[in-house]
Amino acid sequence: MRELREMLPDLQAKGRRVLLFSQHTTMLDLLQYFVGHLGLSHLRLDGQTPQADRQPNAKPKPKPKPKPKPKPKPK
Repeated sequence: MRELREMLPDLQAKGRRVLLFSQHTTMLDLLQYFVGHLGLSHLRLDGQTPQADRQPNAKPKPKPKPKPKPKPKPK
């Protein structure tokens, strides 16, 4: 938790997103309290999260723009 206390505010200030995973809901409860105590924005997804609430919160990663095709050289 000490490491997270230092890392999370810096990462969020840089616009980075962090995924904290646990199979145990009691650990998710502790993490949610901890992150909220730090005043950081967060989103919790677990088995109790309704399907309708999951999709709007999952932002897809933007696709890179394709490089323009080179123009053929005139003969």
